[in-house]
Amino acid sequence: MDDVVVVRMLARSLLVSLVAVVLVVVPDGSEAFIAGCWKDWSRCSKWSSWLTGKFWPDCNSHCKNMGLSGGKCVEVPSTCYFVRGTVLQCQCDYGRPPRARF
Repeated sequence: MDDVVVVRMLARSLLVSLVAVVLVVVPDGSEAFIAGCWKDWSRCSKWSSWLTGKFWPDCNSHCKNMGLSGGKCVEVPSTCYFVRGTVLQCQCDYGRPPRARF
């Protein structure tokens, strides 16, 4: 490979790394942009609901797949820097499902 090509590849990877760091760190350093938004997204989000059942299970099925008794979508305050107000979040019931009796 040509030296110029190698330098360009290194510059691009450094730029991508820098952008990732900027996106993750909030100006006041209190919480990550991406982390807060990632926590807010759930299988209950209205904007992604058309994918539920195709790419991931609904909230109740997700919780049951984890061995819990079920779950439901609950309105909670947003932790995403870009979203004000509330969001729907999947919250599992932490009781175990009843055992089948034979």
